[in-house]
Amino acid sequence: MTGGNHTQLTVRFLKVGDGINDAPSLALVDVGIAIQNEAQENAASDVASIVLLGNRLSQVIDALDLSRATMAKVYQNLSWAIAYNVVPIPIAAGVLLPRYDFDMTPSLSGGPMALSSVSVVTNSLPLQLHRSETGRNR
Repeated sequence: MTGGNHTQLTVRFLKVGDGINDAPSLALVDVGIAIQNEAQENAASDVASIVLLGNRLSQVIDALDLSRATMAKVYQNLSWAIAYNVVPIPIAAGVLLPRYDFDMTPSLSGGPMALSSVSVVTNSLPLQLHRSETGRNR
């Protein structure tokens, strides 16, 4: 055995079930998707990560597509929040006080924080209009 680079492979499992005898396996996988027929509650709906209402297998593709779009928005929003706070936090800590005699009062510091929150919410709103690869609206 040589002491070289070992690459560790991460494997994730997704299982789709209809709720008939598959609740234990849906609970064990990384992502369990239960397809719930009509309004019938079953054990699979309780343990699944995602519950799809309807009887179309294409909804699984739509759900995965929406989850990718949602995670992309999460990363965008995190970037915006960091960008909005990188400048005001040092100023609020007094970096500009010795040289420019400027400090941020708590009420002035609240502005960038509010703007950060508004930008995150505004950036997330287009997810409501997201179209899947199969062409159906959410």
